[in-house]
Amino acid sequence: MERQQPTKTLSEMSFEEIVPGMYLGEGTYQVTREAIARFARLLNYDDPIYFDEDHARRTSYGGIITPPGMLFIYGLKLGWELKLYPPGAIRMGDDNTYYTPAHPGDVLTTTITVSERFERKQRKFLKIKLETTNQRQEPVCTVDFTTIIP
Repeated sequence: MERQQPTKTLSEMSFEEIVPGMYLGEGTYQVTREAIARFARLLNYDDPIYFDEDHARRTSYGGIITPPGMLFIYGLKLGWELKLYPPGAIRMGDDNTYYTPAHPGDVLTTTITVSERFERKQRKFLKIKLETTNQRQEPVCTVDFTTIIP
């Protein structure tokens, strides 16, 4: 069963309309060696696990893997593409959990939902969950982040 994205963005909804469990959207992308190398170079990562197939094959990962931060960035990018973050929202922090490493050729799907809504000190908070799985439905990573919304 395919879930439907809301017809309004978070910034168009009242705080009361945003409920835990609400599906916000999803996106799929394929990991490439080129994207891994580009991301690793951008952040000055020099670990051969991201570049050298011969070296990476001899590790417990069995080949080149995606840097964990790259998975996080893809999830955030998806949120921007779906226009989830209201103007003026302040991201307060994240809790990232990594499971199965992603390899070149993997097809990753990130699903975004609201996990919690609460008020504290007259401020409105949302916890957003980004869950990424690979083409075998294995969990790759989960990112839970908290944001204050205007």
